[in-house]
Amino acid sequence: MKKKRGGGIVAIVLIAIVVVFSLVTNIRALTGDESDYKTVTLDYAGEFFDMKYSVNYIPTATVHYYYGYIKGDDDKVVVFRASKSFYKKNFLSTGHAKGDGATVKGKIIKLKAKESKMLKEKGTSSTYYLGTDKALNVEYKSNAIRGIVLAVFMIILGIVGVISIKKGLTEKKAFMIVFWILVFGAAIYILHLLSYGGLFGI
Repeated sequence: MKKKRGGGIVAIVLIAIVVVFSLVTNIRALTGDESDYKTVTLDYAGEFFDMKYSVNYIPTATVHYYYGYIKGDDDKVVVFRASKSFYKKNFLSTGHAKGDGATVKGKIIKLKAKESKMLKEKGTSSTYYLGTDKALNVEYKSNAIRGIVLAVFMIILGIVGVISIKKGLTEKKAFMIVFWILVFGAAIYILHLLSYGGLFGI
């Protein structure tokens, strides 16, 4: 009994650490120093490569990377991470920016080893604006908001769990089914964000 209780306490502490760290880092992502961000205007951009992430061979996320030529300086290319909807909203099917150039603002992120390797393999004759180990994450706001919402949800779920134990609700089968469905759903979403760094405001 003591071993089970001790293991449960350790699990709760670890989850609490992850939740708090996620909350803090994602709030910082929204209120960070301006030096952590860059805004560029592009006149052309195209698909660069996709990175697919998985946990134990189970697909968890696909991240899209694009390359863009800085307006007024076609010798410099910036690599940015964005959703397909962002690309379609700001660029034509030919790759040319809509209007008088597309403004792209993102958080400067350090690429993982395999992402940096992919970038080098794709190559370009132009100079990389941020080097071959960094990119702009255009999705930093939406990632941070999702991380904060998830952290708050986990806190609420934890409070509900404690209250349910005290109130004896754990004896009710229907309640426990719903509770564990929510826990399982949250765990899957955590894996999704964690796989590519979205859980911690990256």
